Amino acid sequence: LVGLLLFGVLTAYIWVFAPRLTIILISLGVIIYKVFELAGRLNVETVHALQTIVDVVDERDRYTYNHSLLVAEYSRLVAERLVTDPQQVETIVRAAYLHDIGKIGISDGELNKPGPLSAGEYEQMKKHPAIGARILASYSQFREGAGIVLAHQERYDGSGYPNGLSGDGIPIGARIIAVVDAYVAMTTNRPYRNALSTAQAVDELRQGIGTHFDPVVCAIFLKLLFERRLGDRDPVGEMERLRAVRHPEPAAQTAWPSFPHTSKQQGRGRPPPPGPPRPARAGPA
Repeated sequence: LVGLLLFGVLTAYIWVFAPRLTIILISLGVIIYKVFELAGRLNVETVHALQTIVDVVDERDRYTYNHSLLVAEYSRLVAERLVTDPQQVETIVRAAYLHDIGKIGISDGELNKPGPLSAGEYEQMKKHPAIGARILASYSQFREGAGIVLAHQERYDGSGYPNGLSGDGIPIGARIIAVVDAYVAMTTNRPYRNALSTAQAVDELRQGIGTHFDPVVCAIFLKLLFERRLGDRDPVGEMERLRAVRHPEPAAQTAWPSFPHTSKQQGRGRPPPPGPPRPARAGPA
């Protein structure tokens, strides 16, 4: 708005002293406006394209459909307690939603295998953070989130992958996603096991503090879990609710979509979170 005002003042000033230059200035203004309009449209279309890839990944696994939506929602709750910069919060939420985008390069057989992964299958599965990071790094507006996606399978004690990062060397967004992703995975049915109870999942989280999980992030998530009674909600129902309220009109969407804050759901919920992903098999959750 300020830019348009200044442009108008400049145009009026030039019109008084050099009317012919005004025509050139207006033409340049129209060109600049069109360039910015096109850039905005391309940004929106890029967001939708990446969302579509994530949806395809989720839909390939009937056990975790809409998984990424719930991970993003809960990651927002934790990030808002830990991070003061609103833009960094949005980057973390974006990365949480896109964290499994690299699974587009993993076969259906490995994603839906009902038993433990073989050593070769596990090595293949371990490539998905790097695949996802490469996809996101190719878009300038997602490069910061690419580093979070790359590190979301790292463990606090340095035993994770792909780079063996540890402690504060792991991006804060990745440390948040590690806890939340484990929670969502543990409290929903998987091809290789049924959902855990809230008590079991909380116990797994606590056992993973300092090894798999950042102690501070884990403590904040557990506090939120009980404060907001997240463990009383059915994760599948929450995923379906988030899916229903998402999807803004493409023409009206100019920024990354905000995920609505979780509202209380009725019904018998499954327990809260986590512990090391896929404890019963060699692969990640």
